[in-house]
Amino acid sequence: MEYKKEIQDELSELSPLLAKMRQEPAGFIVPENYFDYLSESIMEQVKLEPKSDFVEPSNLSVSQPWYAFLFSRSLFAGLASFAVLLVAMFFLLNQPSNGNELAEISSEEAEYYIANHLDEFELTLFLDSDLLGEINEIEFDENEINQFLEDNIDELDAATLEQLL
Repeated sequence: MEYKKEIQDELSELSPLLAKMRQEPAGFIVPENYFDYLSESIMEQVKLEPKSDFVEPSNLSVSQPWYAFLFSRSLFAGLASFAVLLVAMFFLLNQPSNGNELAEISSEEAEYYIANHLDEFELTLFLDSDLLGEINEIEFDENEINQFLEDNIDELDAATLEQLL
């Protein structure tokens, strides 16, 4: 006990404010029987307040204009999702090819393909290139030429026939 008294004396010497706070009881002081009449006083205050003219939104019957749906959050969310999807597709589908597809084909294979599918190419592709000269150097068998002309004679007009003869 004497030890506590020494501590209290030392505290009062160093800081009288702290020593004084130690002597006061901790917490709040509530008047006696405060909670006995608290609920009644609150209910009286609620009854005294004027009623507001608040109407619940579910009971409102306000007609909205026909274009009100354009401003809904769900529409904006859907349009934003659609725009993101379109942009993603645009970037994914427009990826440049790496260009290695034609590197695997030899020049002999390319010449053979062009010679066999000459009718699929436009003449303007060959006018400025040396490929036209290489195609003309290919020798066709006379039987192949005759067979081709017989198969396609109905499709040729008179000017083309005169040019071939």
